[in-house]
Amino acid sequence: MILWLHLSNLKNLRDPTECELYWKNSLNPAINKKDFGKPEKDKLKKLVDKYDNKNWVAISKELGTNRTPFQCFQYYQQHLNELFTKRDWTETEDQILVDVVDSCRVGKIISWTQVSYFIEGRSSNQCALRWAQINPEIKRGKWSDEEDTVCIKNLVINSLRLGKDNTVNYEIV
Repeated sequence: MILWLHLSNLKNLRDPTECELYWKNSLNPAINKKDFGKPEKDKLKKLVDKYDNKNWVAISKELGTNRTPFQCFQYYQQHLNELFTKRDWTETEDQILVDVVDSCRVGKIISWTQVSYFIEGRSSNQCALRWAQINPEIKRGKWSDEEDTVCIKNLVINSLRLGKDNTVNYEIV
């Protein structure tokens, strides 16, 4: 039997329950930390239906791949639950995404995991993909005459640098 109270007092930083949960959900080497494979995803979907999206302890045991109940729940919600993965973004969510990205970014670095914490029902991957579509810093639409001219000028300049086999000689670019 592990004495969680004793472990928590080693540095007085965590209470016994936190220590126990961290071990059970993260540190225990028996926990499967590999990516979910296709057969495992398919079985997880069936088990979630069988247990009506409720008994994650039973789901994780019956899955039989050494996943924690939390891993099963989290993976299902972020990747398989069509209520979250297949719905369109609302204008309100788009505005929240813009605001959250502005507050979370450091230079050009955006932690999508951090962003997703602030947008209920959206995974980090969904947030990143949506940002690529609505990022206000990206110019969209028809090119201006000036942009056309610059592009053509650069094409002409670079075409002069092409070798005999029509490849760019990067040594002189």
